[in-house]
Amino acid sequence: MAGYDPVIPAGGSGKLTAKVKTHASQSGHLTKVVTVTTDDPVAKTIQLKMSFDVKPAIEVKPEARPQLEAIEGGTASKTLVLHRVDGKPLEVTRIDTGSPKLLTVTSRPATKKDRKLGAVEGDVVLEIRSKELSGFTQRTQILTLHTNHPKLETMRLPVRIRVKPVIAAMPAQVRLWAPAGEEARDLVSVVTVLSNTGKPFTITAVESSHPDVVTAEVKGKGSATRHTIALHVPAKVVSGIGLGTKRATLTIRTDNARKPVLEVPVLIARRRKPKRFPGAVPIHGARSLPGTPKDLILEPKGREHLRLVPEAQVGKPASQQPAPTAAPSGKVPASGGEQGE
Repeated sequence: MAGYDPVIPAGGSGKLTAKVKTHASQSGHLTKVVTVTTDDPVAKTIQLKMSFDVKPAIEVKPEARPQLEAIEGGTASKTLVLHRVDGKPLEVTRIDTGSPKLLTVTSRPATKKDRKLGAVEGDVVLEIRSKELSGFTQRTQILTLHTNHPKLETMRLPVRIRVKPVIAAMPAQVRLWAPAGEEARDLVSVVTVLSNTGKPFTITAVESSHPDVVTAEVKGKGSATRHTIALHVPAKVVSGIGLGTKRATLTIRTDNARKPVLEVPVLIARRRKPKRFPGAVPIHGARSLPGTPKDLILEPKGREHLRLVPEAQVGKPASQQPAPTAAPSGKVPASGGEQGE
């Protein structure tokens, strides 16, 4: 707080000056709240909201958080323009790419040819190139730039790297849910296998680790950029699940040398049917509270209040229920007791 008028006369006005300290690398729209405390019994506390736009000392074009996208086994590149907001020429004296060494970064002064990138005289062009990327789907690499800007001598530039597989299965994991309380029936689903490179491929085989649980069939034959696989779980498997689960894995084989095998996990489970009590709602998690009965029920009492009672006492008048018992600090009484709304 820079300053304010400590006394404001009745019917008058006062002045409050607030200063916000930002970092040279901050940018975007920011909002801050100033809390003012007064001796007015009607307005003891007043909150003033301030919104403002912050420009960084060095702008990065076309995006402040660049992203590289590559196909697995391939490379990616990005060209950025660095501009000093104060209008003075910018110099980048050193660049640290961090570890592991996934990126190669070079800098050079902007020329007239870079005007299509939005560069002007005095700007710096940053060329970012990746090595062959594989072994992960996404990662953020931090570049550390050393500049001649007195307020931002060291600038951290995050670069997000995203790697797509050559061939991907969607969804990556299949979950099949049997409805609760209904007669068992067959379950079906679909897996789409597509090429991220745009080149056609052929599915040579689809194998199930448990063919008695789930079977799979490729719809259509030949080479294409997208294939559909139909999954089927017979009703007898569903009826035998109970409240447990069954798992299987689909192994998809292709003629693509860079992605010859894909594996898709399959989970089959039955949804649990929630317990319903007339006029009562079960409290999930009450069993974990020490000193409470195994089944603690939230029972409506009148229009506004609810009370905690054991399941056996649901529906009985309060006169027929045991009196509340004292409970240690932090524990819920075993029965009775007003619990509020």
